[in-house]
Amino acid sequence: MSSSKGLGVSSLRAYTLLLLFSTAQLLDIVNVTAPVIALPDIANDLGLVAAEGQWVVNAYTLTFGAFLLTGGRFSAVYGPKALFITGFTVVGLGSIINGFAVNGPMLFVIRALQGIGAAITIPSAITMIVLLFPNRASTLLFVFAVTEGNVKGWASKQVLPPLIISILLLPVFGEYAYMNVNVFQMSEVFQQVWKVSPINAAVRIIPFGLTGLVTTFVAGAITPYVSPRWILSGGQLLVLGGAVLLAFAETKDKYWPIVFPGFIIGACGIASGFVSANIAMLRTPMFKPGVNYLESTALLGAIFNANLQIGSSVGLAIVTAITTKANHGDPSDFRGYRAGWWFIVGLAAFEAILAAISLRGNRIPPEQTESEGADTIDAAREKSSASP
Repeated sequence: MSSSKGLGVSSLRAYTLLLLFSTAQLLDIVNVTAPVIALPDIANDLGLVAAEGQWVVNAYTLTFGAFLLTGGRFSAVYGPKALFITGFTVVGLGSIINGFAVNGPMLFVIRALQGIGAAITIPSAITMIVLLFPNRASTLLFVFAVTEGNVKGWASKQVLPPLIISILLLPVFGEYAYMNVNVFQMSEVFQQVWKVSPINAAVRIIPFGLTGLVTTFVAGAITPYVSPRWILSGGQLLVLGGAVLLAFAETKDKYWPIVFPGFIIGACGIASGFVSANIAMLRTPMFKPGVNYLESTALLGAIFNANLQIGSSVGLAIVTAITTKANHGDPSDFRGYRAGWWFIVGLAAFEAILAAISLRGNRIPPEQTESEGADTIDAAREKSSASP
């Protein structure tokens, strides 16, 4: 049995651990989207009003985003293994306790604690992935990016370069918000306006997720050959088109002619922009002479994901406020959801322009050979281990 060079474990064990670490990121997505489908029933059981329902999602994403940098620093100080086990345990126990919540505040507090657990789990998982596969970090980071995996952590010396890059890639911060708003809004429309069951609503949303999955692989294949400027700008325009369609989905008979294509178009825009930005940022430090690869990529991933989580919470809060104001607190009035979609149309148009301007001439670096990538990462690991 061949061994993984990074930690000297067998290949079977290394890939088993990779599956485990990727599952941790999958649970992040599940913890954000799964409660949305059951939100109307949760609100009824716990006596939540329409405006309070968003906190089932935001309590998790806000603490997740706020504690990402701290989680990365703790992973560096106390070791990734201990932090991963602790965070994963917190997320798991929180899920069990959530099922016994007796009121809204109790549910919100436990969800917030789950967000903290996720914030210390993901940076630790990525640290161990890089250590397990030092010779194939570029390829494995792409795989993890497909499942929304980004390197998260802390750095002390390479702050400014990745911060500038992350600011220039600001338009992609809306991608995660678009995903959550899509699932949240349409789940509410299906159950509150169309009066279908939660299971029926979940089935209707499946094309959105499947399209995103397929698009991630396609985007990963074309990203090395196309400037992020065009991918992100085009993705925002697709999001805009999908939102326009969903703004006219007031009745159940509009699912196939309106909602289904809206889901397909919107998911293509979200996934293409998200994956291309992930890959571009993760590969950039490898082509900067004198930059510590592990430190720069870790900090960049932490800043990027913190903005994703917080931006998602802010975007969902704004859309919920607009919806509640427009329908006067009546969740069965589609006019509120339509107003929310028009806000998304305007935001996507603005971010399409911002992407075209801020990323002008910014191209992804050319492919680096396997040996060159291995040398870069090995050197970074030696430098990191030699640091006090």
